[in-house]
Amino acid sequence: PAGDLAIDSITPPSATFCSGSQTNIEVHASSTEGLGSNSYTWTLPNNSNVAGKSVLAASGGTYNIQVQDSAHCRVNGSVQITEIQQPTTASAGPDQTVCAETATLQGNTPNVGTGLWTVLEGTALVTNPALANSGITLLSPGLNRFRWTITNGGICISDDTVSIVRDIMPSAANAGPDQQICADAGALAAIQPLV
Repeated sequence: PAGDLAIDSITPPSATFCSGSQTNIEVHASSTEGLGSNSYTWTLPNNSNVAGKSVLAASGGTYNIQVQDSAHCRVNGSVQITEIQQPTTASAGPDQTVCAETATLQGNTPNVGTGLWTVLEGTALVTNPALANSGITLLSPGLNRFRWTITNGGICISDDTVSIVRDIMPSAANAGPDQQICADAGALAAIQPLV
């Protein structure tokens, strides 16, 4: 029998975290018979046991808790923890310098997760933001910056940035008209470039 022994809450009631991380789970119980430090026993997903009000969850699975008060009454509870695999490490590719207002991004294709390009600086348009090697148009003169973000499970994220500098195309060269001269000196007549 449990008497008035009760598990008031388990916090968090469920949790999702990225592999390589961990989360703390804590049980809150009450009993008029009294609860001590040895009243709590967690059974982990690998079937090992841990004593105490809280446990550090480092892997996904069901975490079961048994609470026993001083009258040896027992109640049980559980919490489900979901572990999400880390996404592929994002690589946005090498920085580039171009003259045209178009270029091709060179991100890596994820094995785990999905990728998305975002514009951080400049007015460029990413043709297909979900494509690792998407084309881009309308590059601003000067610095343009982009972020390649790979996400898995909505919470596990890896990102990287790349810069593309657009140099302005110089004015077309015009050396001026051909000349025929009789003297031993002449004047060149090239057109002064605007850019």
